[in-house]
Parts: sequence; C-alpha cells; structure tokens
Amino acid sequence: MCANIVQHPPSYCYWRPRGSALLTALLVLLATLVIGMSALLKWSLASYRHAVNRARRTKMLYVAESGCQYALAALQVYAKTYETHPTTADYTRIVAEFTQIASNTMPPEYRIVKYQFNEGVVYTTNALSDTLYPGARASIKPIYVAVGVEHAADTSIYVEVVQTIEARSFSIFEYGVFVDGDLMINSDKRMEIDGAVHANGVLSLGTRGAQYGLYLKKPVTSASNIFCVSAPEKVAINYTDTQARPMVDLLGQTLDSSHPYWGPLALLQWRGRVLSSVHGVPRLSLPVPYAENDPRALIEPPRPDDPPGLAEARYANRAAVRIMPSGEVQVFRGSVSNFVTVARVGDASVSSWLSTNKFFWNNALNAFVRPLDIHVANFHTWALANARDAFFSNSTRAGILYIAITNSPSYTVRLTNGSSLPNPIINGVSNGFTVATDNPLYILGNYNDVTKCPASIISDAITVLSSNWKDNEHLTSNSPPGNAKNTSYLTSMLTGQTTNMNTFTAETWFGGIEDLPKYVEDWRGTGESGNKEIRGTIASLWASKWERMNAVDPEAGPNRLWWYDPKFGYPPGAPRFHEFVPKEWRRSARR
Repeated sequence: MCANIVQHPPSYCYWRPRGSALLTALLVLLATLVIGMSALLKWSLASYRHAVNRARRTKMLYVAESGCQYALAALQVYAKTYETHPTTADYTRIVAEFTQIASNTMPPEYRIVKYQFNEGVVYTTNALSDTLYPGARASIKPIYVAVGVEHAADTSIYVEVVQTIEARSFSIFEYGVFVDGDLMINSDKRMEIDGAVHANGVLSLGTRGAQYGLYLKKPVTSASNIFCVSAPEKVAINYTDTQARPMVDLLGQTLDSSHPYWGPLALLQWRGRVLSSVHGVPRLSLPVPYAENDPRALIEPPRPDDPPGLAEARYANRAAVRIMPSGEVQVFRGSVSNFVTVARVGDASVSSWLSTNKFFWNNALNAFVRPLDIHVANFHTWALANARDAFFSNSTRAGILYIAITNSPSYTVRLTNGSSLPNPIINGVSNGFTVATDNPLYILGNYNDVTKCPASIISDAITVLSSNWKDNEHLTSNSPPGNAKNTSYLTSMLTGQTTNMNTFTAETWFGGIEDLPKYVEDWRGTGESGNKEIRGTIASLWASKWERMNAVDPEAGPNRLWWYDPKFGYPPGAPRFHEFVPKEWRRSARR
C-alpha cells in the first residue's frame, strides 16, 4: 500500500519563476517612472527657465529698443535746434542722458553694457521721395545705434538691438545750379557744368555756335518743361557718370518737351537722369528758414519789427563780424551784448582791410563803381586780434562776415586778395568763410584757390574780375574792358539775376545762367586766358535789386568750367534742413 503513494514537491517550487518575473517587471516600471518623472521634472524646469529667460530677454529687448528710440528722438530734436551734423560730443551727451534715465527707471536686475553710435564712412547724394522735401537732393549718411543689455545675475543672458538711422541734409548747396524760376543756359562759349542742375520753372538749354557746346555731366531736372533753344546736337547730357548723349532722337530730331514721345524717350536716352514735370518732378521748396517766400530777406539788414524767426534767419544777426549801413564795424560778443561796435568804416584801426578810395569804370553797367574794398588776408589778421572768440570759436557764427553799407547801387562791396581765406576749425573740421551782403559784390582775382575750404558769397548781384584786372586801366568813362586771364573762384554763389542786353543786337532777356556771375573783361583769349573756373553751387533765388541791367558782349564771354565739389558744399551759415529717418534694425542674442 505504501508502494502506491506518489510524493510531490512543495507547491512553492511551482510558483517561484512567476513571482520573480513580476517583481522584475515592477522594478522596471518603477525605474521607468522615476526616470520619466526626472526627465519630466528636468524638462519642466528647463521650460520654466526658458520661459523665464525668454521673458527676461523680451523685457531686455524693450530696454534696448528704448535706447534706440531715445537716440532717434534726440537726433530729431537736435536737427530742429542746430544746423550741423551731430558730433562725437553730441553722441556722448545722448549716451549719458539715456544711461542716467535708464538707471533710474530700469529694473535693477538689468544693466546696459553697450550704447554706441557709429557712422557710415562717406556721404552719398541722391534725390529722395520719402521726405518733407520730395524730389530734393540730400547728403545721406547712415548712423548705426547699438544698444546691448545683460542680466546682472546671469551675464550669459544678453540681447542687442542695432538701429540704422539715415541722417539727411538738404540744402540749395547740394546743386551745381539751382534757380527758383525759369532758367536759360545758352552760352556762346564752351560751358561744362559738373553738378546737378534744377529749375523750378522752364529749363531752356542751348549753345549759340560754341565750338565745344554745352556739356551737363550730372542729373538735370525741371519742375516744368525742358526745351532746347539752339544746337541740340551740341548739347550733351550724361546718361552715366562718363558717357553722354545729345538732345536729339535716333532720327536727328530735337528731343525736348515739345517732342511727342518726350516722356519715355527721355527715360531711355538718359536713363532717368533728365526729368521734367511729366516725369513727376515737383517744384522744390528747399529750406530757407523763415524766408521761403522771400529768400532775399536773408541778406537784408535787420529791422526792429522783425518776427523772431526772420530776425534769427538774417545773416546780419548770424554773423560774427558785421558792417552796418551806418558804417559801424561790429563784433558779436554774447557775454556783453549781442553786438559791440569796435570801429567805423574809415577809422585807422580797420584801414588795413577796409578801403573806400577806389573806383573803376564798368562797361557792363555803363557806370563808375565805387566799392568798399575788403582785403581778405588782412581781415583775417584783424579778426584774430579783435574777434577771435566770435569768428574762430563760436560754432554757429564762425567764419561769417556780413556787410550792408548803403541802399544805393553806386556803393558796392569788393573782395580782394582772397586766395587764402579765413578758415575757422570747429570740432576738428574746416568751417570755411561766408560773405553775405545786401549790396552788389565783386570778386577780384583768384579766390580760395590756396585754402580750398568751404566758402560762399551771398549777395544782391555778383561780378567777377580776373586776376589780370587793374583799376588804373579803368579810371575814365568808356574805358576798354581789358583782357582777362584764367581765374578760379572756388566758392558757392547765392545771388540775384538781372536783365541782360546784347550790346550788338540790343536783344534783352532776363536771367541766363551763363552770364551769372557777371563779367566786365574780354575773356575771348586763348592759352592762359579765357577760362573761368567755379567750384560750388551757383543759385539764383531772386531778382537783383540794385544792378538790374547787364550789357553782354557774347563774343567776349569766358569758357565756363563749373563743377560742384562736395567739400565746398556746406559753407558756414548755409541754409539747410536735417532729417533723421529710421531704417532697418536687427536683434541679436550674441555679443
């Protein structure tokens, strides 16, 4: 019976493998849960930190952008207050102002570690449409404002904003020739103009039998029509900086505003460098503060009832040294009063540079001229001794001389010995020399050909006498005009126009830029005579008040070599307007 009994192992021997697997599975699940929770926690913490840092960076970007906006606003305020481009000192002041404001209002955990102004290397010049002066030419330079902000507790958190601000300077002195009205250029001699030409009225171009003709090398614009009045095949206008085409179409017909296809053909012929009203050229209202409707007011003596803006705009009130109709020689001394009388015309103390005993016969006027002669080199010496602070150091007045000696056409102003000009250096930059007068003005001999600094002549009328002129050869009525010699006048000219009369045919016409500035001598010679070189702007904004008639001998005119040189573009006191326009910007999280 015992032999039939079957013995089984204990029951736990059957369930042991199953229990081990379950335990292992539970451990794996627990480990996975721990790892997952750890990863989730890390991800959550990372997301939280990322969100916090993103919020921090967003706030820091607002701080950086506010720095750029403050810079733009400060420059715009500066533009309304001053008539110069900002200097390094101005940028330093803006940085200090914003840094102080930010330190009082910015959360303490942020700090500004970069606030910089950097300018583009050179100016460019172009006509602009997105401006208060649409169509006007401007000198343009980019200003880059960089503002960097970091987190005080974690300097790895950093943001930077760079804003490009376009500094624009508009002025009549951006043009080679500018006339606020109709403009005629119809020279009998060779004439080259290397500068933009603009007329707010009808522009008439031509050359009357000139061997070399009329050559315009830069853009030509008119707010009205452009006509060719003579020899279209000899009137050349550049369609690139070096290549030119005449004012004729492919069939040899005159190509001007009278042509049935003028609009499109002008664009094809000169590649957009010759434009008239049909192309959308507006009448340009360039900045002449408080005298837009009467620019001549700039050179007139001040009046007791002048509105504040006009009083400030007059050159008589902007000068460092001035000679008033009473004959008083005055110097600006703001610490005592506005102007102090230091001498009178005729006094021995100013006789080295002021002379009243000269006269000569002017064939173009058929009259004697009795000028107040200003010896420019001796004036420089006198100003150093008697007007140093105002004439050489005052940033808004330096280099400006004003004269208004009388309201009579028989009294004029003449500049002599002007090869070297007074040239105040303001903030390390050549400021130059400006002479403004309510009277007709004459220039005798080479002017600014040694100093070559910014310079301008602003007067009722301008006549040039060559370096070959001698008064003692013109002391009797109907004296012969004399023979001219090559002479350079390196100065911009803002002046009035007169009625011209052909001495042979009695033909009369108003204006004619080829006879501006006016001349007396016979310039028809060859070799060392015959060339009249002018660098800078020639602008006519009013009709001359005193010398209204100009007798012209067309055969005796000079070869006119005119070209706009930007370094003469901004003489002291030049009327101009500044704009600071925001352009592209970028953000960065890298230093």
